[in-house]
Amino acid sequence: MKKLEELLGPTIWLLFVLIAFVGAWIGYPAALIYILVIKVVYSVIVSILIQSWKNSESVLVESGKDSWIINIHGIPVTETTNSLKNLHFKSERLMRVAYYKFLIPKFIITVGLLFLSFQSISTIVTVNELSLSSLVGYFTVAFMLYKTIHCISLINKVNSNTWMINEYIFGEHTFYSAYISKYKKYCSPYLVEVFK
Repeated sequence: MKKLEELLGPTIWLLFVLIAFVGAWIGYPAALIYILVIKVVYSVIVSILIQSWKNSESVLVESGKDSWIINIHGIPVTETTNSLKNLHFKSERLMRVAYYKFLIPKFIITVGLLFLSFQSISTIVTVNELSLSSLVGYFTVAFMLYKTIHCISLINKVNSNTWMINEYIFGEHTFYSAYISKYKKYCSPYLVEVFK
């Protein structure tokens, strides 16, 4: 299942971006605003916050190298980037507070965009009964509803402590990291779910 996500992920993402641009063009800007605010601005702000924690040595950052081969005029060129995988905190309380700092602003933004998508569809669909533009509007509302529910689910996992916590011993310190069970025998780092 994970391999299928890796293969179809970029294609689905491109399709979503195209639908978001079409939606913004015909009067449903919520999905495009989500891409710009959450996927770009929010990600940069969270990365800056994580870097400041890393510099203060209150968190260990787990990263991995992703590489792929690109053909430029028939010459294979290997590109390598470092990607953020997970965070390891000095205490469970610090971990909980950090994820609240990540999730509360994201929740506020997604709820605002959900209301914007409802408002957009209510003004446009009353004029046009059922058309391609109304289908794009329904898609936008469904997407924003899904993202809001996902964010509520993540906050609920922090509140109820239903995530899985691993302890790592590095030197004299014990660090804690959070994971979510995804598939059989597969756990996803909590930070990955925050960025989804």
